[in-house]
Amino acid sequence: MAWRAASFAPDGSAAHIGGQVLKSAGKIRSCRMSFTTIASFLAKVLACPKNNLRQRLREWCYDAKDKAGRKRAELDLEACFAPLLGWIVSCWASQEHQLALALDATTLSSRFTVLAISVQYRGCAIPVAWYVMPAHQKGTWRPQWEALLHAIAPSIPCEWMVIVMADRGLYAPWLYQQIVALGWHPFLRVNEQVLLRLQGSQEPFRAVSEWVRKARRAVEWKGGMRGRRALVLQHADRVGGRL
Repeated sequence: MAWRAASFAPDGSAAHIGGQVLKSAGKIRSCRMSFTTIASFLAKVLACPKNNLRQRLREWCYDAKDKAGRKRAELDLEACFAPLLGWIVSCWASQEHQLALALDATTLSSRFTVLAISVQYRGCAIPVAWYVMPAHQKGTWRPQWEALLHAIAPSIPCEWMVIVMADRGLYAPWLYQQIVALGWHPFLRVNEQVLLRLQGSQEPFRAVSEWVRKARRAVEWKGGMRGRRALVLQHADRVGGRL
């Protein structure tokens, strides 16, 4: 387990790796996610004070300035994103060369906004890269999303088919183009008011609802289109756009 933890944090100290091992072992053995429960379980196994162990586990992901004591180090989380996704890819079924990623922005009360990229697997989302910022912070999220996408890209084999999903609130032409530039397939929700026309055509733009067919509750589309406001939908041989 220590070797696996070290692979996630290539620049991590022995203390960081040890903390990750303790947390992981405590979660697995106690079947709980609470720091208090994990600390109580490990304290009995290691025969050490529960409160000291709990504080040690809590400070594992603190910034160096927020930790008690001197000469404290902090973990560079961004350096862990690619190894974490690489570990997931290494455990993937050998015959499955497809991966689904989801981009999501979640606001935690009125304190934080979390931008996250997650691997979709059997109805679950496994976060592999994230960025936390103050809630309602003004400005574009483009630099953060681009940095997250570039951070995980080296961990995915170039021959794999990767689809990237996002809700309509995250759609932007630059995001679509960034996903395509990485060789992946964007599956981004857009509003039904989007106007489209065939690529290379001079026909008037028409509402997206006139171009697509409805299948049950989902609206599906496949082909090459060009839209107003720099919306460009490229043709893909193996996957279609999903609106």
